[in-house]
Amino acid sequence: MSSWTGTGGDGKGGSGRRARGTASATTGTRTAGEEEEVEPDGQENQRGSGQDDRGERQRAQGVHRDRVPVAQEVVPVEESGAGEGQEDEGREVGPADDHGAEGARPPPERPRDDGGEPEDERPTERPRKKQTQGEGQHLAMQLEGRVEVEGQDAEAGGPDRGRQTSARQQPAHHRPKPSPSPRRGRRVPFGTGMIARMPANRIVPLVAHEGLRGPYRLLTFRHPEIARDGRAGQFVMIKAGTSSEPPLRRPFSIMATDPGAETFTLFIKEVGPGSHALGTLTPGEVAQCLGPLGHPFSPPPAGTEALLVAGGYGVAPFRLFAEELKRSGARGRLFYGGRTSDDLPLLEHLGRTHTPLVPATEDGSVGHHGRVTAPLEEWLDSGAGPARLYACGPETMLHAVARVAETRGLAAEVSLDPWMGCGIGTCLGCVVKVQGADETRAKYRCACTEGPVFDAARVRWPGEEVSRARRDAVA
Repeated sequence: MSSWTGTGGDGKGGSGRRARGTASATTGTRTAGEEEEVEPDGQENQRGSGQDDRGERQRAQGVHRDRVPVAQEVVPVEESGAGEGQEDEGREVGPADDHGAEGARPPPERPRDDGGEPEDERPTERPRKKQTQGEGQHLAMQLEGRVEVEGQDAEAGGPDRGRQTSARQQPAHHRPKPSPSPRRGRRVPFGTGMIARMPANRIVPLVAHEGLRGPYRLLTFRHPEIARDGRAGQFVMIKAGTSSEPPLRRPFSIMATDPGAETFTLFIKEVGPGSHALGTLTPGEVAQCLGPLGHPFSPPPAGTEALLVAGGYGVAPFRLFAEELKRSGARGRLFYGGRTSDDLPLLEHLGRTHTPLVPATEDGSVGHHGRVTAPLEEWLDSGAGPARLYACGPETMLHAVARVAETRGLAAEVSLDPWMGCGIGTCLGCVVKVQGADETRAKYRCACTEGPVFDAARVRWPGEEVSRARRDAVA
């Protein structure tokens, strides 16, 4: 914010100018140089009578019209509500005002412009008043539209949107029903493809911290809503502490939930300041967490085997997915790949799910020697039966799994991992190109709200002109 500072009447410059004006009045003479130094803002000079003062002041303002203060030029004293006893800006109190002999002087008349119209009624001021009224009406229309949009967002169940909109601002048939209170120990049924309830934003305490090999960590937090409603494929937006640094939260897949203890677990890799701050938390310290967010994996059809393909720390959602498959009686198999054995720190933890596990490393240190898609294709070639593919990991691996599914005519779901800033569809930083079978052009979709799990056939991968779904439709 800038502040404008001028030389006041009690400054050194002002005192010098008043002294010269007084000397001229005493001798009754005046030179042209002294006339130019008369104050243009309505200050009174100690001259003869009050009538002469007003005349000299009007002439001075007429000569130096451009130096009149803007407030006096735009808002007249009569219209601004200034009553008796209020002084103009920059006006000094004369001797008569100090002693109260003559009382408050009326405000001087405004000088007229060349056309003879008073300055208060100049045409240039009227459009300014109309413009102010128009801006006020425009602002009111914007506010009305904002309240309406927030009400729609609240109805749609968007996270933390429209919560402060009162019920009077929404029609009766649009008012959302109050969500039931969390019930301890209950899970969302497997197969619910949509978010069951609105995400909850909480300050969550860290319950357990388990260090793994290298930069990998397992962090367990207490959050009743995530523990109850979290599904495989969904994620949370979280950052350590309660301060504004780092400014943005980080997205992490939900690895495991415990509704009885009201806790959930994250698998993180320290790669930047945000994940490093989370990795240095100790039990008892807190974090800011919003979740659960996004769309989860869908269950496989009856009699279909779920083939889970994980790359690096993209294995996080498959721990919870394996548990969901087991509870529903579905069959599953996990292909877990990385560059080296150090990139597979969850081999022991995943073995506890009793899901068949096939590791693969590019250097051959653990399991299959090569990329993780190689043992996947070997299993499909063995004639194991109907299958559906699920993948989470680097984009190149996801694209490779999508090609395997296309060549074999299989359905596949992929969990995309673009850059994500908010997690609620506001920043538009996580948009991806998606094209359905009936769409002639690909459209940008927010991975945080419409994903992160997408049908691999609808994703328009880099280097492709159309998606697989569109190719199949026009073939």
